[in-house]
This record gives sequence, structure tokens and C-alpha cells, in this order.
Amino acid sequence: MKKRYKIIIAVFLIIVVAGSVLWAVIPPLINVYNPMRLATAYQTPDASRTGKSGVTVTNGAVKATFGLDSGRFDIGYGGVTLTKGAFFTAVVNGKTLNGANQTGYKWRTENLSDEFGDGVSIIVSNVYDGIAESFFFNVYENKPYIVSGAEYTSEDGATVLYTNNMRQVYAGDGASTQIGNMRDVNFLLAPYDNDKYVKYIEQEAAGGYFKSYEYSMLYNTWSRESIVFGSVDHDAFKSAAEIDMSKKIYDEMGINSLAFRHGVADYGTRDFKNGAEHGYINGVTVASPRVFYGYYDDYRSGLEAFGEANAAVQPMLEWNNPVPVGYNSWAGYGMNVSYDAVTGVSDYLKDNISGFTDHGTVYVNLDSGWGNFTNEQISTLPAYLNANGQKAGIYLTPFSAWGMGAPGALDRPIYEGANYTWREIVLKDKDGAFVSTHEKYDDKTTLSLDLTHPGTYELMEHNLKRFFDWGYEFIKIDFIIHGATEGDFYDKTKATTGIMAYNYGMQRLLDFVNDKDFTHGKDIFLSAAISPLFPSGYMHSRRISCDVFENYGAAHYRLNSHTYAWWQNGTLYKFNDPDHIVLTHDWENIKISSSAVEADMVVNSALISGTLLMWSDNISRDLARTRAEKYFNNKELLAVALRNEAFRPTWGGYASEIYYSLDDEYLYLAVFNLDLYSGETFELNLSEYGFNANQYEYLNLNTGKGGKSSGKFTLKLKIKGSAIIRFKKVG
Repeated sequence: MKKRYKIIIAVFLIIVVAGSVLWAVIPPLINVYNPMRLATAYQTPDASRTGKSGVTVTNGAVKATFGLDSGRFDIGYGGVTLTKGAFFTAVVNGKTLNGANQTGYKWRTENLSDEFGDGVSIIVSNVYDGIAESFFFNVYENKPYIVSGAEYTSEDGATVLYTNNMRQVYAGDGASTQIGNMRDVNFLLAPYDNDKYVKYIEQEAAGGYFKSYEYSMLYNTWSRESIVFGSVDHDAFKSAAEIDMSKKIYDEMGINSLAFRHGVADYGTRDFKNGAEHGYINGVTVASPRVFYGYYDDYRSGLEAFGEANAAVQPMLEWNNPVPVGYNSWAGYGMNVSYDAVTGVSDYLKDNISGFTDHGTVYVNLDSGWGNFTNEQISTLPAYLNANGQKAGIYLTPFSAWGMGAPGALDRPIYEGANYTWREIVLKDKDGAFVSTHEKYDDKTTLSLDLTHPGTYELMEHNLKRFFDWGYEFIKIDFIIHGATEGDFYDKTKATTGIMAYNYGMQRLLDFVNDKDFTHGKDIFLSAAISPLFPSGYMHSRRISCDVFENYGAAHYRLNSHTYAWWQNGTLYKFNDPDHIVLTHDWENIKISSSAVEADMVVNSALISGTLLMWSDNISRDLARTRAEKYFNNKELLAVALRNEAFRPTWGGYASEIYYSLDDEYLYLAVFNLDLYSGETFELNLSEYGFNANQYEYLNLNTGKGGKSSGKFTLKLKIKGSAIIRFKKVG
């Protein structure tokens, strides 16, 4: 009897183990993403009735259909519905308005000619409890996206409306969104700013609630098929995609809810106060930002199109001078920077780094810590640099109050002889408390300034006038995220939300810089450091990440940012800023230098941004000078950055290993071995990057070695290895 039981138990265990193995192996092989690859021919945009109670607007490719008796809308592409049963909601004057709870909508159509091109719009409207609702859906000639939004108007034409919460709901409560069979589909979680070492996250379909700020996409990494959506107006609201996901094992992803919300204030937006509330907009009519929604068979094209759409609304700040190259003091000297150190850097660059001089205007930039200089030193440094053929840069945090925890600090004038004290110009909340820019709201050592207060601009004018009178021509603008903090603003005719205040403050700053009498006729380069991605259009460059220093981890982090932010170069900003290039180690890490292979990766990861190039090391170190001369006198290598073309990533994930840029003459491939445990061999099919040649010349820009070849190109990289290869057709 015991033997029989043992046999039964053994058979049972075998079945369980075999079943587990099959369950683990077979479903992943079967349940893979099946790309739709939707394609269709464009037609003249048109709006029409659909059935008994629907209205549709389409350009032959993208289509939006609104149910007049349901209050819900569908969005499709190429005959396939991507979002079904979506609806608008808002909280206006304390009333929750849900478009899906109403019937009897009226509609009309209008021809369009706006920032995105020519097209057609349908506008549907209704009245609910004294508030007239209006939703619009715009399609354009030869564009694979729609632009939609909502407006609410008091029915009597006099009652003032207030709102800080508007949404388009794409999934949940009867709505659904999907691409393909939804297997192996991810959401992109985009950070609001670049502070605190935030990252772009490819969020797999695991259970949980997530936010992606200002835009997001639903996509498959390997097929690249995607839905890209986000705000194209950034004048009043902070917005976010709010996503609640679940996933059954080896089954399609489930989206419990997905909404794009306007009116977000939380840790991610640096509104640190517990229970922080987004400011309200108000008026007889209140409107949401316009929202971009598009289908793309390659998400990279979708993100680039999203960038172009935003640039059409708020053009980037142009820069028609050479790409800035040179030196920044932060990593090399930090808060210990001195006049002698900076003049020493200037002399060293003039005598030893010909690559910078030959490729553009050379800047030597002071970062934080220049307060250590005497008045004579800070005012005469530009002349010293000019004599060496260089231009001077300096550092400013125009929206922050530092060191306010010191006794009496708040009651001191904002500068000697000023009309205002710090206490007057710092931002307060609705309870009159100071608004901290630190996570601990009761930490009052660093405060946001109120950008609607005249004293803030007296301080700004004072600082900028000094800089321009002294001769500085480059300003690194840091911690401007503090200017977007929510609060109770001094002048509510100028701002009632953080983004309103930010726009007002940035425009005032730009007005000073654009005044050629004020700048003594000089063009001033503006570089945004810690800052929100949106609104754009006020700075020539913006950092794509937080601070980047000297090792593999730093370069890998920079590649994460580049993998998902390359499209911002040349659309939102003239230049993506990869941060300074640190070849040995930073000022606080005085013992451990990066390895030679890590230095290659640090340099290469910066060069592919196609943008301004700032070195930062302590030049008293022999290794720093040796490496600087190796990299910054390699003119072929520096030319990669000075083309001002950000390399396109090949894949997603945490960071792509391969990036490329193609022009009329060359294909550039940047390849990184991100495997920490073994070398890697890359078999590169150049035709995948738009380069078709029977035979080609190649040159490794890091080593200077090259030759001729045909077919696939094989590249072997050691652990942490990287290379930038240039290809040219032969014949």
C-alpha cells in the first residue's frame, strides 16, 4: 500500500514539474506581440454624420468619432479602433462634469488653419447645470495624429468658473485603449524635470499606478509600434498620464485605467508640501491644454512628431552662432573654484587644446562657487579670457532663495541698496507659509521666489546687468524648476498656477537678454540646467539629465536620458545638453579616477547629443590633461558633436546600445557595450540605418583606425567598451 502511494505521489510530482516547465516555456513562445503595422492613404480632411447619433472627422488615416447620445469618443487609425469609449471629465466650480453621463450633444464643423497645418475640426457641445461644455477634435492634412481638448463656459456669460482638474479618459469606466494583442507592451514614464537623478522608465505591464509627465506612449520595444500622446500647450497646467495597469501571466496586458490629466502637483513636479494643490485657472471660459494623440509604426517617429508639434506652438530659441565648446568649472573645482584656477584653465586651453579653437567659439564658464571671487576678480575675468580668444560664462539661479535658515536672512535686502527684502519676494502658500523647494516642507533654508513679485525682477535685473557690464556672454541658469512651484501668487493678474508664473518669469528673463542695449550688443547663450522639460522656447539648451560625472554608471545614466530625449534636440531646444564631460573624477571624489575605457564611454555618450561640449576636470592632474589632449584635439571626433545632430537610438529598454546619425556624406554609428560581465560582438547591418553601399570606407573615430569593407560590419567591444564609427560610400 505504501509503495502504491509513493508511486502516485511520484507521478503527481512529475506532472506538476513537467506542467510548470511547459507553462514557463511554451506560453512566452506563443504569446508574443503581433504588430499591426497600420498603413493607409491620406485623404482631404472631412467631417460627417456617422449612423444615427455619431459624428466623425478623418483625413483617411486617423479618425475620431463622437457619440452624440453617449458623450464618448473613439480614435482609430487605418480602420482599426485604438481607443474606444473615451470621454472628458472636469471639476469646475466644485462640480464634477463627466461627458459620458450626458446625451443630446449638438455638433458643428470648422475648417482649420493653425500651427499644425490645414484641416477640419468637429466641435460637440452641451449644457450641464449652467455650464456649457465644448469638446473639439482636429485632424490635419497628411498628419497621423489628432489634436483634441475641452472648454467650459458659464451659460449666463458672467459667472466666473474655476478649475484645476481636467482629463481625457482613455481606459477604465467603459473606455479601453490597446495596440495589437497588447502582449509585451510598455508605457513610457517620462519625468517632469531632470532633478534628483530621475530616469526615463520603460514600464512593463506589471500591476501598479504610475505617472508620466506631460506625455507618454504605449508601445512595443521591438516592433516599435506605438500610440504617442501628450500636451502641446504648456501655458497654465502641469499635466500627466495617470496609468493603472495589471497583467495576467503570459496573457495580454490589462489597463485598469488610463487618463491624461491637467492639474498635477506632487513630488514629481517638485511640489513637496503634503497635500500640495495645483493652482486654479479662472474666467468666464476655462480651457484645457490641447492634446496630441497619434499612431506610429515606429515610436521614434512619433516622439519626433510630438516634438515638432510642440515646437510649432512654442518655437525653440534660435542660436545662429557656433556651437558652444569649452570648459565648465563644476566637476573640476566645485565650490572651491578660484580665480587662479580659472585663469589657469584659460591658459591651458589656449596653449594645448587646438580642437576647441578650430571648431567653434570657446567658452570658459564659472559654475556655482564664483561667490568666492573678489569684486575685482569677477569683474576682470572676462577681459582675461577675451585676451586668450575665449568668452566668459557665469552661473545664476534666478528663481531661488538660498540660505534662508540663517538668522535674519529673510529680512535682509535682496542686494545692497535694494527696495525689497527676501521675505517680501519669496513665494507663500495659501496659509502664508513659505514654499520650500526641499522634500521636507518645513525645511526653510531654500525657498522659491514669487515670479509675479516686482522685487524678483529687480533682483534679476540687478544680477544680469552686472554680468553684462562685466562682459559675460554665457549664463548657466540652474534650479529654474523652483519657478514652477505652486503657491499663492503676489499678483494674480499675472499667474494663478505654477506654470503661469514660470512662463511669466522666463519671458521676463528673455526680455532682458534680448535687449541689445542691456547686453551691450552681445548675443547671450542661455543654458538650462535643473529645469522642467516644458514649457520650452526660453533657453538655447537644456540638460537632458541630472548631473553626469566620470564613470560607467554616469555614462549609462546619460544614455538612458538620450535614449528617450534625443528628439528634443532641434525641436524643443536648439541643443540637448549632455552635461559636462568629466575625464578623471569630480572635485568631491579626489582619489578614484575612471578607467580609460570608461573615459571613452563618458566622451562618446556626450558626443552623440550633437550639441554643446563642456569639459570639466581639475587641470592640475596629469591624467586630466593627458586625456583632454587625446579627446579634444581629435578633430574628427569633435566634429560629431558640432554637427548639431542628435543620434537616434535603435532600441528602448533602459538604454539603447546602438545610436546612429545619417547625413548626405556619412553614416555615424555609436555603439556601447552595456554588459558589465563580458565583451560583446556586434554584427551591424548598415542598411538598417539607411546606409546602402556595396562597398564602404570606415573609420573608428576613437582609435583613428579604419579601412574598406562590404556587407555587415563587425565590431568587438570589451566590457564597458564603446566606439563611434564613421562610414562613407565608395564608388
